[in-house]
Amino acid sequence: MNISHSTMDLFFAYNREVGNVSSLEKAITKFADYAQNGQTPEMRERYAQAVKDIKEHHLPKAREQLDSLGKSLKLEDGKLGQPLSLEELEETKKDKTRLSYSHSGDIQSYLDDPSGEYVSTKS
Repeated sequence: MNISHSTMDLFFAYNREVGNVSSLEKAITKFADYAQNGQTPEMRERYAQAVKDIKEHHLPKAREQLDSLGKSLKLEDGKLGQPLSLEELEETKKDKTRLSYSHSGDIQSYLDDPSGEYVSTKS
């Protein structure tokens, strides 16, 4: 496995943020139940306010951070929000790196070469 330290930092931050978003979504569900079924009006009010704060402030920030980290890792939209394994990270990195180092005119010459060897047409 040949993954840089900065990529590993992004990997851990991304997976942490996946957990944060998931926890916030669970908290909304739980707190909404408490807001409806609380023992006192004050308790119901506090939990209703907590749900509002999470929905309006905390969850959007966590999702924004998650999207930013996912884009930094070059994840596809279908993968955003799902935990990422090291194997998936390595595959994503390998697939993206292979294309990111080629020049636009080089791809066709690579495909046209029957030997499968890549020879750059750029000088």
